[in-house]
Amino acid sequence: MLASGGLGAGLPPGQARVQAQGAGQAQAQGQPQGQGQPQGQTQGSGDGVQSVASAKELMELLVIPASNAVFDAGAEPPMSDEAWAAVRRQAVILAESANLLMVGSRVPDQGDWMRMSRAQLDAALEVIRAVDARNGDALSAAGDAVYATCDSCHTKYMDKTR
Repeated sequence: MLASGGLGAGLPPGQARVQAQGAGQAQAQGQPQGQGQPQGQTQGSGDGVQSVASAKELMELLVIPASNAVFDAGAEPPMSDEAWAAVRRQAVILAESANLLMVGSRVPDQGDWMRMSRAQLDAALEVIRAVDARNGDALSAAGDAVYATCDSCHTKYMDKTR
């Protein structure tokens, strides 16, 4: 877990955000850059569920913006009801994106990928609990937990050729 005070503790301003933004380049092992499910095409899973976005697209569209909002709030807790509600919405997006990462053609394996996606879901639920309690310290710790899930998954699945 990172030092208390949020994700940015001990790092130059913006460092965690920059590292998280690089996560959009993550690719499942064995899936070269630019491949996967093309935009506008879907792949069914046999149960009526269709994957429309690739894991990379989910990262870029949902996970990175939502996690950055959580990281920012962990470093500087919200001051108003509206700001707390905005962080909660981002935590819900982060949780639901974890569910999407466990569906259809995005799943490269049933082991680590599923375990790490579930860890993202669990960490996002910690954020939601912290927000619901309006607890800045718990929000900071939950943001650190989110970061840890990102880091462990990127260690295994991020394309290391770039």
